[in-house]
Amino acid sequence: MKLAEILGQERATTHLRQSMQQDRLAHGLIFSGPLGVGKRSTALALARALFCTQNPNEGCDGCEDCHLVEAGTHPNLLIQDMARAREEKSTASQISIAQIRRLRSDLALQGVRGRRKVAILEPAEKLTADAQNALLKTLEEPPAGCVLILVSNNADALLPTIRSRCQRVLFSPLTPSDIANILERRGSSTAEAESIAAIAGGSLQEAERLSSEESQEQSLHIRSRLDELPGLPLTDVLDFAAELASGKGEERRDRMTLQGTIFLDWARSRMKEAADVGDPERTRASLQILKRIHGTTRDLNHYANAQLTWESLLLDLRQMRG
Repeated sequence: MKLAEILGQERATTHLRQSMQQDRLAHGLIFSGPLGVGKRSTALALARALFCTQNPNEGCDGCEDCHLVEAGTHPNLLIQDMARAREEKSTASQISIAQIRRLRSDLALQGVRGRRKVAILEPAEKLTADAQNALLKTLEEPPAGCVLILVSNNADALLPTIRSRCQRVLFSPLTPSDIANILERRGSSTAEAESIAAIAGGSLQEAERLSSEESQEQSLHIRSRLDELPGLPLTDVLDFAAELASGKGEERRDRMTLQGTIFLDWARSRMKEAADVGDPERTRASLQILKRIHGTTRDLNHYANAQLTWESLLLDLRQMRG
């Protein structure tokens, strides 16, 4: 993908292209913004633009350097991320100082294909404090022709010394229209793409997850149980809460994020239906349900006891709709 093909981030890509054209591109960049809005794709597109021999500062579809970046095999493109961390240690949850030391050694070597080198670290907030401190010397005295790109969903979590030595490039949430266009290109129907884009929160990654067959099945199941909630026996309500709270670690956090999205979309749909038929009492009740669900998603994000939190919500919804 070339910089010109990045959707929804015109401000960021325009800044990068102008910086290259004026030979003023910073050696240290922080790509900062929400998850799933194109930061990594833009980092790879920037590497392509820097390496391209046929269309410098833009990238092309023909030269070998661009093909190597596309394939992920360009020898001057160095990536350190969680996938590499877990290749070394399957339980790794951070990017280690050993990875940064190796990166520094690689950057110090002469480039295989020209003098330009690009290093991408993602997600940068996963670097340990020691790893960030090890990176400082490279940011202070970068090898000639090197560009370091720190891709971050939470740039404020980086050490102040790291932030002060990099230029921050801001990325915005994608518009529902941009997300729907991408999903349609990938084979979704217009109605499905628009429906998913409306609840994806500006994140293509979230939209991709919502459009998966597994997520669609989970959405239908949760919506069905919520519609049945007023008539469910107490034991079934508690079983439903246990089902929602199941899983461990990252998998459970990802599932709960999806579940929260489904709950919120269900509540918004109920509120819209009430407003469409001109039922103010039902609209007010639906608004209270929506607020209650918002509170639950916030509590879950702050590591509340998942099962108790879901039980409390479901029992409240059962009463509010009873």
